[in-house]
Amino acid sequence: MSDNKKDKDDAPDVPSRTDGTYKRRRRGPDVAHRLPKVTPHTRCRLRLLKQERIKDFLLLEEEFIQNQQRLKPTEDMEKEEQTKVDDLRGTPMSVGNLEEIVDENHAIVSSSVGSEYYVAIMSFVDKDALSPGTTVLLHHKVFFVCVYACVCGLVYVCCVNSMNSTSSGGEREIQRTMLELLTRLDGFDSRGDVKVIMATNRIDALDTALIRPGRIDRKIEFPLPDEKTKRRIFSIHTSKMTVSDDVDLEEFVMSKDDLSGADIKAICTEAGLLALRERRMKVTSDDFRKAKENVLYRKQEGVPQGLYI
Repeated sequence: MSDNKKDKDDAPDVPSRTDGTYKRRRRGPDVAHRLPKVTPHTRCRLRLLKQERIKDFLLLEEEFIQNQQRLKPTEDMEKEEQTKVDDLRGTPMSVGNLEEIVDENHAIVSSSVGSEYYVAIMSFVDKDALSPGTTVLLHHKVFFVCVYACVCGLVYVCCVNSMNSTSSGGEREIQRTMLELLTRLDGFDSRGDVKVIMATNRIDALDTALIRPGRIDRKIEFPLPDEKTKRRIFSIHTSKMTVSDDVDLEEFVMSKDDLSGADIKAICTEAGLLALRERRMKVTSDDFRKAKENVLYRKQEGVPQGLYI
């Protein structure tokens, strides 16, 4: 028994498979799913916030790229339509050939894009230098003036107070637009049967040169609606709405607040949106009250109506 034990002790050692080095145990792909979930502690709170911010930025970038890819066909279509409009509109000046001088102020010219035209000769043109076959410049504004003098119609300008320099930032553009409007209203030729109607809710902000007699002769004021008119406006805007039984429109009709027709329409629209946000099929009286408060707040504070949803 002792000899066998001694023989075992004298036997050489079996070489290890790792050759003295430690090898990590290979883990399968399913090991990661079995790892415990570690909640960040106080030390790595700032790191967590930083990673969340980076994630938000990446989500915004992804959303921006998706919107750009979605709007790209629309932009290409708009560019194509704008190119067609530019081709049809052309440039204000074009080159033509003088065919015949009719009298001192009129001549017949031809261009490469159309037939012959009977046009007027501008007063600053040296008539002694004109001869048949001469290259001349044609101003397209002359043709528009002729069409404007022969047309009969109605021109409606809404929110004309936006042309005031104090209500907008671009003063040069506003002044240029105002001068062009005054020139068209006065002009050197008769306007024919063209009538101009302007609308504004701030007549005190208009330029006095625009509303003087001779340009805008008649000024018609539309006061705030009375109770009968308010009731009619409410019935028009709520006719296509599913209104609850507890809604009493007389409460809003008889109120002492100064409500215009646009305010009443805004109240009805806002009440419908409040019901949609809460996924309700009917508009309640609370929706109308909240809508009225929102509309009056925007009206008094001057907050743009389309700024907040």
